[in-house]
Amino acid sequence: MSRRGAQRARTISGSAGLAGNAPPVRRLAAVLILTLLFGLGACSKSAEEKRADYCAAVKDASTGLTRTADEGGASAFLKALPVLEELAEQAPSDLKDEWQTYLGALRNLRDVLAEAKVTPEELSDGVPKRLSEEERARVLGAVRNARSPQTQAAAQGITQQALDVCRTQIL
Repeated sequence: MSRRGAQRARTISGSAGLAGNAPPVRRLAAVLILTLLFGLGACSKSAEEKRADYCAAVKDASTGLTRTADEGGASAFLKALPVLEELAEQAPSDLKDEWQTYLGALRNLRDVLAEAKVTPEELSDGVPKRLSEEERARVLGAVRNARSPQTQAAAQGITQQALDVCRTQIL
């Protein structure tokens, strides 16, 4: 192997590495790479900026959510779910648990109704008699979960925060 080939092999294998004996350009490159890799967290938004973004999203969504609730009937929650999920993604960390509880109940209800081939409107007269006992039990369980004190408390927490911090009615 030529002298130049041996030097290249040592550099590639790491014997010259990024240690103190590396050329200044390589040390600078290493510092820049490490700064970029580990410094990205410093470029993230502050809690105040995230809260302001969340409040802006709440204000943008509030009119549409109100309209959906007013016009949507029993299936309004299905129509509102994508918007609510977007808001939950932007929610400040102190609301994550409430959003998780609330959306978990709504998603579960949506999924159980879809599996049983039941529309929310059908539930206004009770659980359809055409369902098997197992399906009826699952539908009733999903409805109870959506109406549970935990789910209602989560919805109340989301609503209260939107009123107190964002000055906007949301749910």
